[in-house]
Amino acid sequence: MSVKPENQLLIKQAYAVLSNNDLGTSTKPAPQLYPHQWNWDSAFIAIGLSHQNEARAQTEIKSLLKAQWSNGMIPHIVFNPDASDYHPGPDYWRTDIPMAPQSIQTSGITQPPILAFAALEVYHNSGNKKTALQFLKDVFPNLLHQTDFLLNERDPLKQGLAFICHPWESGMDNASTWDTSLNSFIMEFQPDFTRRDNQKIDEKQRPSDNEYSRYSYLVQRYGMEQWNQSKIYTLGLFNIQSVLINALHLKSMQALSGICKILGQDCGKIDNQITSVRNAFKTILWDDDLARYQDFDLNTGKPIISENLSQFIPLFAGIPDQKQAESLISKLVSPEFWPNPGWGICSQSANNSEFDGLRYWRGPVWINMNWMIIKGLEHYNRSDLANRLAHETLQLVEQNGFYEYFNPETGQGLGSDSFSWTAALVIDLITSGYE
Repeated sequence: MSVKPENQLLIKQAYAVLSNNDLGTSTKPAPQLYPHQWNWDSAFIAIGLSHQNEARAQTEIKSLLKAQWSNGMIPHIVFNPDASDYHPGPDYWRTDIPMAPQSIQTSGITQPPILAFAALEVYHNSGNKKTALQFLKDVFPNLLHQTDFLLNERDPLKQGLAFICHPWESGMDNASTWDTSLNSFIMEFQPDFTRRDNQKIDEKQRPSDNEYSRYSYLVQRYGMEQWNQSKIYTLGLFNIQSVLINALHLKSMQALSGICKILGQDCGKIDNQITSVRNAFKTILWDDDLARYQDFDLNTGKPIISENLSQFIPLFAGIPDQKQAESLISKLVSPEFWPNPGWGICSQSANNSEFDGLRYWRGPVWINMNWMIIKGLEHYNRSDLANRLAHETLQLVEQNGFYEYFNPETGQGLGSDSFSWTAALVIDLITSGYE
């Protein structure tokens, strides 16, 4: 494959970002704000690493799985013992409990479950299939255990959909989608916390103090229950069936089915679970009148009417039928989500009153979201749009740097610089043939 000189330079710069953020067996998301290992970050990072160093990509995933809890949960943060200037740190989470690993400090919640998909991608990108096959054998039981956690302890109604108990689990921390649910519960006490994020990054680009107070309350309140999942659900503070979480879980379950076949194992159970999740998307999360997927609040028993880009992520997992996909793509290409000229997909509709092109998940463009939507457009044979979005994504990073997120109107880099998943997914796009 011939790579344009400017993209050769971009790949070289991307590998330098990953190298500078390397902690040895894992990769921190960025040098400034995120000094530990994050769950879905490592999944994307492993995909990028696999194009050059398959052994290191495998280690990235294995290091995260070492922190898996006995109930199957893979935590959203695995703490780096050499980095102390971070809040909330290990003590705040109160995860010194039997379920958690005894020699590794972690948070008490999880993150979007895309790790099994990443593991299969690492296998496909490998040059040494013998060692890659052994890698799949090593990680397969842990990845199955994660699915059991999501479809048992996080699916109390046995509907085929996992719930999230904290906005941080959603991956889209301060999306306006969560505003009503996050502000609906009574805080029995005022949580103590010290913000570090808005001391390092302009506060206009970060969640508000009110949001952070409620994030912190949920952490402290759940810690009081020793992270017992049934008690967390019964508290009824924040129980939401997230479109993004469940779409990525389905994508990973599809990958698990693929791994099953590669390993020559019986795929019946996982295939039945895939069918169950697909049916739940159709009957619970899809709205025929609005022609889109919506998150569902288990506490109110109602869907959350919101306009953010998570409604497009089911394309990545091949969930919509052709008619549904056409409706979603029609919305995707509208100026409210995809300005033309532009830099990709806004995290929130520009028509929404809460739209803010600077503030985290309330408008900015994110490279990982562009990347998943590119893959979704490929699945539905829209290579024209996939090519356009990939070109804009690469141009955005080339012109503005490897930032965490970007202003959708100006392309200005926002949040942390030298962001690992931005670098990793740029590598994957170029290596996949996009320019």
